[in-house]
Amino acid sequence: MKEVRRYLRTLRGHRGPLLRTLCLMAGILGLLLYLTRHHHELHSTKPLYFVSIGDYGAGNATQQAVADQLAKTVGEYGVQFILTLGDNFYSRGVTSLEDPIWQKRFEAVYHHPSLQVPWYITLGDHDHRGNVSAQLLYTERSERWHLPSPYYLQQVALSEERHLDIVVTDSIALEGALAVGPKERRFFNDYTQQWVDAQAGKAHLDWLEATLANSTADWCIVAGHRPAKTAADRDRFRGDFALMEVLPPLLSRHSVDAYLSGHDHVGQHFEEGHVQFLGNGLGGYKTHVVSADASALWVETGFNGFLLHKVTNKELTSSFIDSEGRTRYTTKILSQSKRRAKQAGLRFI
Repeated sequence: MKEVRRYLRTLRGHRGPLLRTLCLMAGILGLLLYLTRHHHELHSTKPLYFVSIGDYGAGNATQQAVADQLAKTVGEYGVQFILTLGDNFYSRGVTSLEDPIWQKRFEAVYHHPSLQVPWYITLGDHDHRGNVSAQLLYTERSERWHLPSPYYLQQVALSEERHLDIVVTDSIALEGALAVGPKERRFFNDYTQQWVDAQAGKAHLDWLEATLANSTADWCIVAGHRPAKTAADRDRFRGDFALMEVLPPLLSRHSVDAYLSGHDHVGQHFEEGHVQFLGNGLGGYKTHVVSADASALWVETGFNGFLLHKVTNKELTSSFIDSEGRTRYTTKILSQSKRRAKQAGLRFI
């Protein structure tokens, strides 16, 4: 007992240095445990690959050539899913679930084993000329076609603790919220009003604002058919211009990483307010001409193809691939997840 009391007196005499040493050791131990726990995520997590493709449902040799190259790329990189950007079926969508166009322009074209992955679908104006309900219901019939509603949030896991938000919008419905008249909207008389009128548009815009405001994902990517910025030289309607006025500040306000669009059959890249705008309406239809635009980081026409995306914890690499497998352009961006977390009032670690 004397030895114990003597040892305790020794500890009391060195209490300050001892406590500091113990705290330092505890801190080092905690750091080692954290690094061990997150080692796989920080150093060994495989990148996630996905493809985006727009304006592809043409039913021609060009669509098939792009599909064949798409199958090769998807197989080579182990692509996890395909994101469409609208105009899934030219020129009037589908008429019903039994429409032969399902087989002729989708199932038979994208028959390759590598393409039997999830397809997250976006609606375009040509789709709205047909039976939108049939495209929604095809989700229940197909193992890969995913269109639960005209607009939706798709969350994709990057690891156990990190994920990607893909916010799929309906550009045609959003037009309804922007107070443009029937004559100022393309194909307006062909649309089913329940999907595109002012009430539908307002509901969609409210949903989009709330969804983006609540996103704390490591990556937030918005998909829509109509471009928010473009160098394509083609006929425009007031509805097109209204979206171009509203979308860039909205996306920037919520620190969206990228906006992927189709409609204009060119490859293009813009940046505004920390948001990357990638236009990719190249899936199978004839291309548009382009006009000089000094704000474009890159623009090219005269080829068909798709975008290959590689996602890591901090970097998104997007490459335009043509129907012969050549890379036409590549860009890399960094995630704005810290900015989104700060806006949401969260502490980002």
